[in-house]
Order: sequence, then C-alpha cells, then structure tokens
Amino acid sequence: MFHRFKTSPWPPLQVPSRLVVPVLSATGGGCRSTVSALLAYTFARVAPTLVLDASSPDLSPWSSWATPAPTTLAGLGHGAILTAAGLEGACSTQTVGALAWQVVCLPDPPAGLPGSAPQECRRLVQLGGWPVTVVDTGHSALKELSAGPDRLWSTTASWLEDVGSSPILSVPRTCQGLDYAHRFVTAALRQGLRCDRVTVAVVDVGQGPAPRSVSASSTVLAGRLGALFKIPYDRQIHADQMRRPARLTRCTIRAARALAASLADTTPVPQLVDSAPGTRPRSGFAAPSTDEWTRCDQR
Repeated sequence: MFHRFKTSPWPPLQVPSRLVVPVLSATGGGCRSTVSALLAYTFARVAPTLVLDASSPDLSPWSSWATPAPTTLAGLGHGAILTAAGLEGACSTQTVGALAWQVVCLPDPPAGLPGSAPQECRRLVQLGGWPVTVVDTGHSALKELSAGPDRLWSTTASWLEDVGSSPILSVPRTCQGLDYAHRFVTAALRQGLRCDRVTVAVVDVGQGPAPRSVSASSTVLAGRLGALFKIPYDRQIHADQMRRPARLTRCTIRAARALAASLADTTPVPQLVDSAPGTRPRSGFAAPSTDEWTRCDQR
C-alpha cells in the first residue's frame, strides 16, 4: 500500500562530510541487512550513499536487491591495485524511483584488498568519495567477542573502538534476540570496549505482541548502550524483504528516518528513544507512538 503525505515525511537531514555506519548483529538472523537497507534508502535522499556488503555471498540478500548483482572486489584479482575506476566498475545499484545507492561486496578474507575493518572501509570511502557509507558486516559479533580478547583478529572490536564511526547493533524484537544482545554487551565490556556510542535498532519481526519481559529487557539494554530505536513490523519487508522500499509503511519510514537522524547528529547524548508520550530522539524527529505501530501492523 502506498501512502500519500500532506506534508513531507523527510524534513531536512544534515549529514557529516564522512559518515561511516557499521551495522552489527549479535548472531545470524539479526535483521542486519534489513537495517542496512533502511539506512541506505534514507540517506540516499540527502547524499550519495554506498553499502559495503561483507556478508557471505551465499547468504547475502543484496544479490537480489541490487541490479546487477554486486561484484566482489576479490574478482579484481589477487594483489591488484584498486583504483577509482575499478571500484566504480564493481559497484551495483539499487534504485527506488529517482533514488539510487551503490552496493559493493567485500572479500572475506581480504586477500590483499580492502576488507570490513574500519581502516580498509575508509580507503574505499576516500577512493570513491561517498559522504555516507553503510557497512553490512557479515559476521556474528557475539561469537567474535566470545572467542577472546585478541582484538587483532576481531572486526567487531575494531568497529567498537573506532571513534570515527557510528556503530549500530541490530536486534530482533524477541526474547532470544535481546538475550543475545545483552550477552554481546557483557562480552564487549569485559574486554574493555566502548559501548556508549552503540545505537540499538530493535526490529519487530511480527511475532505478535511482545511480552513484558521483552519491553523490560529493551529498557535495560538501552541503559547500557547509547540509544535505542524501534523499527515496527512491516508486512512489505516480511513479504518482499527490501526489494521494493517505496512500498514501506509510513511508520517504518519515520522510524528509519529517526534512526538515520540520530546517527547524523554528532552530539553523543545517551537517550532512550521509546514509545512513551513526548519522547523524541536526539535529532528532534518524533518517534512513532505505540498506537501508530499498531495501526501500521494492521494495514
């Protein structure tokens, strides 16, 4: 169902000159790619946007979302010198009406080419000149942190310690999903890693009304991290994933815009963005109320 707005649902969004957003998930099935696509769709309205897909080619949904299927940088050849032209040739495009953003797959392991670590991603950003880069990390953050404190081999630890990025932890709105998120935070703090800059995106996966334990767990989780945003259940995403973002409900668009605005805001003020009346995210864009989420679920 398409929604017509009397006023624009896209108020001005100020984006820093270089914004890098790594999207993490504690385990597989954490809605990481969905959140990455929502951010790309939102940021593409205000600035050229690149999505770095670090997922396994067999598991990545971007091959069906972008046209043609994204090319892995490893296909340029082992030890090849990456140029701006080579990077442009490896990019695919996902188009929604007049909007478009580029998608490129990262090799894992890097094999001499840029991988998913912060410094390698910045090489690509500087080479291509994209103001906004969303990194769809392709690994289990909890598994990496639980393996031990060897940060040299932990991509997750590198992103958490990188002060130049705005990490997101994507979590499904289930008891198990929030439990994994708490274990992720505990493992990160045990290693002395910073979690106060991490924004949590809790995605409603349509399993009915959440029990009280889930709401309480979300509140506790928000207190341990930077901010918490809720992405409402969207039948379009459930049916067609993110192949047709133009069909997203109004509630989903507003939630994605509020999440993007909080990342573009450079003021690191920890705040819980919840459905309580009068609550606003750091950007000043109103978060949807519980009633609005319910109405969207019924559409």
